[in-house]
Amino acid sequence: MYNAALLTGLDIIERRNHSLPVKYLPKGLDATFASGAINFRFKNNTGKSLLIHAEVKNHQLMVKFFGTFPENVSYALESRTIETLSVPVKYVSSTVLPDGAQQVLQDGQPGYIVETVRTKRLDGKVVESKTITRDTYKAQNRLIARSGHSSLPDPQGPSMVEDGISDTKQP
Repeated sequence: MYNAALLTGLDIIERRNHSLPVKYLPKGLDATFASGAINFRFKNNTGKSLLIHAEVKNHQLMVKFFGTFPENVSYALESRTIETLSVPVKYVSSTVLPDGAQQVLQDGQPGYIVETVRTKRLDGKVVESKTITRDTYKAQNRLIARSGHSSLPDPQGPSMVEDGISDTKQP
């Protein structure tokens, strides 16, 4: 729905990316919804009626907008990774490992800061290129169990929160 709205030039009123990248769309082109907390809304700025048709065919969701759109106007989307966020390491204490041993419990995943640009063409010529979002996909911890002390140092530096802003508060 989000991509269909972008590719027809509709105004996005409210949208948030998933906290982790999804496999079915490029980073920056996803939108999430959580009842009562996160919404996705767009505005029909055409001045005419808009029909939305959605269907699942061969395990693929297809969303189409039907309405009055200028034939000589088209839109393209490009998402680019601005920064790859390193995998944070989190240590937990283990009483079952032999002294001095450690074990990886979970591999981490990098995070990303992504910008998405929408380009508008009129009669095939670029008339506007605009950054529409800057999204953060949070890095996932690499979790390592260590034998020994109950409170182990966590070498993780400041973590990234929404939109590439560092969390400078440390415990």
